[in-house]
This record gives sequence, structure tokens and C-alpha cells, in this order.
Amino acid sequence: MEIYDFGAYTLKKPKMELWSRCKTNGKQIEFCQKIETSEKNQNSNRNSISQHLWPPKKDVVEIQCKRRLAGELKDNLTEALMFLSHYIGDVHQPLHVGFLGDEGGNTITVRWYRRKTNLHHVWDNMIIESALKTYYNKSLPLMIQALQANLTHGWSNDVPSWESCQLNQTACPNSYASESISLACKYAYRNATPGTTLGDEYFLSRLPIVEKRLAQGGIRLAATLNRIFSSKPKLAGA
Repeated sequence: MEIYDFGAYTLKKPKMELWSRCKTNGKQIEFCQKIETSEKNQNSNRNSISQHLWPPKKDVVEIQCKRRLAGELKDNLTEALMFLSHYIGDVHQPLHVGFLGDEGGNTITVRWYRRKTNLHHVWDNMIIESALKTYYNKSLPLMIQALQANLTHGWSNDVPSWESCQLNQTACPNSYASESISLACKYAYRNATPGTTLGDEYFLSRLPIVEKRLAQGGIRLAATLNRIFSSKPKLAGA
């Protein structure tokens, strides 16, 4: 379990989600098998995010990047990039660091306007889908353009802090997860008890959070890749 606490701090949903993707086409990736084993070995008594605020000594991004980029480059570079993108994206979704007891909102049944769903799915998909329909004529490229415009205008002063990592680290997953924990408590869970109908008030107040997290995830993934691939090995004797 030690290195698989990255980002989601041992929460079940990201691992369950990742494991299902790993089984696609009947192929089981070694990395995913380790995740499944880790999941089975976790302490079943863990039930709240407050128990996972201290990160493990090692994280999956650092270890997997070193293994894939250094040891098995030809066969696994694409796989490594996929996992890196997956984890950095996932850790920016607030309910991926939600409560273990409700599986990050997966067991909280709500209605999104008239549609029955669960809170996790609202944050994974439905806020974005509603935004696409309401503001962007169902066009994902238009939404992306709007986010890009905000990066050069509304959020431009914040971008340098999003990109940076303390102590020259390649990535800062603990900081990203801590942000998501705060947002989960302040926005995702608030006014979203089981059986609640979530409508305009919830949508309009949460959409800016979702859009900003999408932008932060993209910026941080790009910055992480830049740090990985801009590192040049030192010549012997240099």
C-alpha cells in the first residue's frame, strides 16, 4: 500500500476506476495488479479523509516515472505517460479525495436536475456536461478555448504558483490533494446529502471550481512533463 497512496490517499474510487481500465481487452498490466493487491491489503477500518492527511514517504508518480522512463523505455513510455496523466488529472477532482466511507460520493444518491445519479458522477461528468450544453453549444473545443482564455487573462497571475513545486520536486501531488480535500468539504459535499436534488444554485456555484481545477490539472501536468523531459543527464567527468 505504501506507494499507492498518491493523491487520493488510499481512497477506493480512483483505484477501482483505474483497475477497471486496466482490465480492458482482457489485458492486465503489472502496475494495475500491484494496485489491486494494495487495495486488498488496506486497513478496512479507515473511514475518513482526516486519517490520510499525512502523505506516504514515496509516491507513485516518482517511482513509476523512474521505472518506466529509465528501465523499460521502449515498451512502457506510453504507459507511463498515461498513468501520469491519469493520476495528475484525478487528484484535481475534489471527490477523488473524498470520504472513504461513501467512496468519494459514489454512494451518495442525488438528482442532478431530474436525473438520478450519485455525487461523484456529478463532479466527474455532469457539471461539465451541463456547462457544455448551457454555455458552449455542446462543443468541447469551445469550452477548452474559454479555459485557455482564462489562463491568459483571469487566472494569469495565478499560473506561476500553479506550476511551481517546492524543493525542486518533479510534481507536488500532496499539495494538489490537499487543495482537493478542502474543496470537497467546502463545495462538493455541502448541501448534497442523500436524496437531494441539485439544480441551478449548486451548478452555478460549483462550475467555477470545476473549471479552475481542470485548468490547474492541465497546467500542472504540462509543468511536470516539462520538468521530466528537460532534465539532461550529466556527462561523465562534468
